[in-house]
Amino acid sequence: MYDRVVDVCARSLQSWIRSNGSCVAERLFGFIVGSGYYKVIAPKATSEPLVVQDFTSVSTPSSMVVEANRSYLELRFNNAWHVRMRLHSASSKIRLDGRQVDLKFDARRKQGHVPEVEIRSPHLHP
Repeated sequence: MYDRVVDVCARSLQSWIRSNGSCVAERLFGFIVGSGYYKVIAPKATSEPLVVQDFTSVSTPSSMVVEANRSYLELRFNNAWHVRMRLHSASSKIRLDGRQVDLKFDARRKQGHVPEVEIRSPHLHP
């Protein structure tokens, strides 16, 4: 069921790219990944470090290739980032009233470098 929806999304993005050029890649990357911020990942255990990722240094792409792959939308940007987006229902409930199904994409980075620094507390780690 999702394959056809993903295919339509891919064709729509490809059409936008042909019509609008590099701004589609720039803006879509900015919406999905973002830039100009630091991401702090708190440790789950005291033995693990605090990690700070630097999204201020991630370069902005000027082009991208879009592919439909079953229930996934594959976005390959020319800044060496590859984002895989999975289409699925937004609700676990099945509607019986004939209303539209709510769908959403979950995005996951498959490739793309983000500089990061690990911070270890000298008081917690020998």
